[in-house]
Amino acid sequence: MKSHKKVIFSFSLIIIMIILFVVLTFTLFKLKSIKFEFHNQTTLYAEDTMQAQMIKDAKFPSFASVLFLKKSEPKNILEKLNPYLKIHNIETVFPDSLVIHASEREETFSVLGLNSTYFICDTDFKVLRKQTNQSYVSMQDNPILLTGVIPINFDAEEGDFLRFEKNLALIKSISPSLLLNNRNVSQQKAIYSKIEVAVLASQNYVLKLYNFDNFLTIIEKPLNNLASKLQIAFACYPQIPVEKIKTHHLEIFETNSGVIDNRLTENKI
Repeated sequence: MKSHKKVIFSFSLIIIMIILFVVLTFTLFKLKSIKFEFHNQTTLYAEDTMQAQMIKDAKFPSFASVLFLKKSEPKNILEKLNPYLKIHNIETVFPDSLVIHASEREETFSVLGLNSTYFICDTDFKVLRKQTNQSYVSMQDNPILLTGVIPINFDAEEGDFLRFEKNLALIKSISPSLLLNNRNVSQQKAIYSKIEVAVLASQNYVLKLYNFDNFLTIIEKPLNNLASKLQIAFACYPQIPVEKIKTHHLEIFETNSGVIDNRLTENKI
């Protein structure tokens, strides 16, 4: 008899704990508050009313518990509907809140698509907007023209990410390598008008960087130590004689022993 009572007591205790857990899940842990926290200065998403509308559009479940909330779908909706928005993560703050850690994406590259349409992208090659021109003119405050790469999703719309058949690792390393040399996106755009991914006769890739004075820097084997090679290029620029800016170009290469070196070479006419 005592054993029977013990079983009933244990079973009742389990039932009570389950009920208590369910009640707490949908009361104490019920989602009540969602807010944005931007990690850089934002002009597009600064208004509280704008942020409130974005949260509404993301369709977070109204009666969900933060314990079991799936964040991936609202995150994808937010990123798609707001091309310039980059979400780093959605943090759960107990007992009942979410904080969306985000930043505003910066226009960095311009990539040619079909019918003179240029995809204006950030460093992740997310399409921020599309621009139609017969020719793209680089200026020091607009995106760098990136050539020699062909996206395979020509139908990409704002909020989509460009996909490339080749050289994805290379092109995604360009801006971060410049950032490692203390050149933020604004400074990168002010230095280079065009960056080209080119193939030599040997089938090896090189990176061609054109300054706004049309001075060319050629980086061989750009997938190897690109940040270090750019560091050498930046160290060389101030030492190039003015009279050679129009007649020569800078080559950054690796010696047979793997040492990064440079040479100033006369342009071929």
